[in-house]
Amino acid sequence: MSQRIKYFRLDRQRKNEIIATISGYLKDVDDVILAIIFGSFIELESFRDIDIAIYAPNVDIGKIIWYSAELELTLNIPVDIIHLNIIPTTFKYYVLTKGLVIYEKYPGIYEALLNQVIDEKYLLNQIR
Repeated sequence: MSQRIKYFRLDRQRKNEIIATISGYLKDVDDVILAIIFGSFIELESFRDIDIAIYAPNVDIGKIIWYSAELELTLNIPVDIIHLNIIPTTFKYYVLTKGLVIYEKYPGIYEALLNQVIDEKYLLNQIR
């Protein structure tokens, strides 16, 4: 039996409430330095899940799964969290340029990561 994919459609106020909930949760996680929401939740009217990228050098995959599960239970919407430290440069560039920063522990960390990924992208283009 196939499962139907559920799509959500929320007004701007409800989306802002969800963003505030996610931001508040991640602010309480000591290891999270930066959090960015990206993908259909912020780009489209309807979405299937909420995609979040975090920069957290000391967080392993087990903790990321835990954070996703807790947020999913709180919001009643699927949540996918990815680790900004380990995704490919082109994907990181997309997240940093198209995503919405919802938490920045240290002012300037977003700009530093964006500059780093722009440099990486430039170097990769030189090699090709």
